[in-house]
Amino acid sequence: MATIGRFVVSVVGAGEGHNGRRTAAVARALAFISALIAFAIAGLMIFDAVRVVNEPIEPDQVDFRLVTGVMLVIMAAIVAPLGVLNLIGARLLGRRKPRGRTSVLTGSLLGAVVAFMVGADAPVVVWVSVIVLFIVTAVAAALPGTKRWVRGAPSPSESGELVLGGVG
Repeated sequence: MATIGRFVVSVVGAGEGHNGRRTAAVARALAFISALIAFAIAGLMIFDAVRVVNEPIEPDQVDFRLVTGVMLVIMAAIVAPLGVLNLIGARLLGRRKPRGRTSVLTGSLLGAVVAFMVGADAPVVVWVSVIVLFIVTAVAAALPGTKRWVRGAPSPSESGELVLGGVG
């Protein structure tokens, strides 16, 4: 068990003497994956909405096609912004911006909640995997190493960025 702990510490850089670069890289990669999965889920929901609305109706059944299609579009409209939040957060995290870490944390935690609420009809393995991915992404962004790496960003004058109101 101690070997696994040392392996995790070495991968995410949580030990002494690390600036958190590896932890932030893991958080960033997981945020990109989470964003892609959120976009894929939203796309599948839109595809399913179109399919449901266009399928033929049985003459002796109540027509719920439109209601089902609208609900799927609403769910896609909830899931897609979470992907955007994780994607933007990953980009900002790569630039060592504190807003990136906050965006990844927010998007991942909300993504886990939404996946828990929306994905109940999905296969259990997929449903649990998506929830675990969002939670692991949030944990990676919340680790002290990621915070240390973001806070260790060079000042704008050191990085060559234009400083407004001063000479950079």
